[in-house]
Amino acid sequence: MIEGINGVNPLSIAAIRDWRQRREQDFYSLPEEVQEQLNAHADEFHSEEEMIRYVRDLGLRS
Repeated sequence: MIEGINGVNPLSIAAIRDWRQRREQDFYSLPEEVQEQLNAHADEFHSEEEMIRYVRDLGLRS
């Protein structure tokens, strides 16, 4: 097996595409109100972790 930089196996294009598709499915499985809030605040997120935390906070409020 060929290793990439720092000994980490590089992701293939197919793996990246599959990851993106799963993320899109996760987003569209959220309630419409949560999707609207995420879209309204999209420029405020600097990482996926921040977005996940925001979704969890929305869930706790409802």
